Amino acid sequence: HNVISSEIFSAIDKYCLKNKIQIIKGTTPPLDDHLFKTSISKLPYEIKNWKTYLVDLKNDSDSYLKSLNKKIRYDIRKGENNDLKFEIATSVDDFKELGMLKLRNDKSVNQIMEIANKAIESTWEHVIKKGYRKLFLVRHNGKLIGGINTLNFNKNLGQTTVINSDETYLSGGPFLTWNAIKWGMTNNYSIFD
Repeated sequence: HNVISSEIFSAIDKYCLKNKIQIIKGTTPPLDDHLFKTSISKLPYEIKNWKTYLVDLKNDSDSYLKSLNKKIRYDIRKGENNDLKFEIATSVDDFKELGMLKLRNDKSVNQIMEIANKAIESTWEHVIKKGYRKLFLVRHNGKLIGGINTLNFNKNLGQTTVINSDETYLSGGPFLTWNAIKWGMTNNYSIFD
């Protein structure tokens, strides 16, 4: 294990130096944290500790909803009262729309999207269509206001990207997360990370 992880980090380090990459991002497995920290500590990287919440999707949704903080339950109901709609992306256009939402404040958005569209189309074809990822979306009056990109592995959903519009008063984030969790429960998934 230690030899393999050391080789991986060494290869990443060489690649970064060669290509003048200054920032890399990665996540260690939660149960194997020490091994990776030992391997990476020999390289000039900063390690930032962080944690995520794991939701057991084997519970029933009503019991889980009752266990949530009162403010979160209020925000979920507020989203429902605002007529938000939960969707799962069904086309590459949904994915591109989510990309545009992420880049909404970038002045060079057209240039970036021209480059990004090729990556989006490839990711859609080779990753999302094959079921390795799910894109959960929330809309208000047909307008996309948020999305969650999840890794779909072994009946587990791992949230990797969350994008929200500036219209936070609609409570799209809590509504979307709750509906993604409910979807996982309904579709016999095990964990939402």
